[in-house]
Amino acid sequence: ALVVTYGMNSKIGPLSFDQSSFWGKPYSETTAEMIDKEVREMVTRAFERTCALVKEKLEKLDTLAQLLIKKEVINHDEVQAILGERPWENLEHKQFLSSAESKL
Repeated sequence: ALVVTYGMNSKIGPLSFDQSSFWGKPYSETTAEMIDKEVREMVTRAFERTCALVKEKLEKLDTLAQLLIKKEVINHDEVQAILGERPWENLEHKQFLSSAESKL
């Protein structure tokens, strides 16, 4: 969807292809191959980044797993105590936490 529907790829360009066509794909087989290649590369990069992140945080993940084995259910504060603050600011996440706290 990122590549075909929203045109979010530098190699394919800012093109959006309507997928609701009754007559098939609105692009050539060459373009389809380019799209497949770009999507495959995006997924591969995400997989490699995820593997690196898991390796980097393996000790913390093990600590988290041990706590889950012990308690079965943990809350946000316990996860944060082990993994630390999020490395980026997420306003929706903060709003969700504020809303959840106000309901308690």
